Amino acid sequence: MTAREKRLGMCGDRRSKEHFDSEYEEPDPWPFFTSPYEQTKYRRQIELVKELGVKPAKVLEIGCAEGAHTKMLAEAFPDSVVVAIDVSSRAIERARQNLAPYANVSLHGLDVMDFVGTTPDEEFDLIIWSEVIYYLADRLTPRDLLQFLERLAAKLRNDGVLCMANIINQPDADETPITRKPLMDCYYSLICCLLEPVHRLSYFDHKPESGRTYLYEVWTFRRAFQDDERGK
Repeated sequence: MTAREKRLGMCGDRRSKEHFDSEYEEPDPWPFFTSPYEQTKYRRQIELVKELGVKPAKVLEIGCAEGAHTKMLAEAFPDSVVVAIDVSSRAIERARQNLAPYANVSLHGLDVMDFVGTTPDEEFDLIIWSEVIYYLADRLTPRDLLQFLERLAAKLRNDGVLCMANIINQPDADETPITRKPLMDCYYSLICCLLEPVHRLSYFDHKPESGRTYLYEVWTFRRAFQDDERGK
């Protein structure tokens, strides 16, 4: 057993803050800043958002890690305020160092459920939420997951966009059971009940760091208010 495996084995719940803090004991544990695979995935999301004509005044990034995607968002939307959150305080500390030159970025060490529970509705034009939903769904009942998704959708302004990237059927990893395609299809269907689906695109990309090819999907959804939501 490696030192890292021993450390992770001591942290208890593998979806907890303690688990993710242990993952970030060393900088950039999933080479988000340097991996062509990760950078391409981030770039594809931004390109799809721009194709939709979104010019966000305020962006929320859920699960920002040490700020690799946050940096790209801040540069792609320089006139926006980018609010980035992560449950790991270690990740947020490094993100603050990495993103110090970006005055339009606001970083918060918070669990997404706490953040959504205390944030006003209709607050964001764009929400980026990648590779987090299966961790959240693993700790919630289906009823509670739906309630959370309803609250998250309500944070979008009229015509606001939710963009997600999620690995599918991740092989030989702790995430293998929670990224199975039938489960991801269920999560997609739940969101489709709340927001208008726009894109569901599949990519097979090679990741040099692992020597493997992975399947992931990029989803986009748009919030279009109905008259009854506005009380008209």
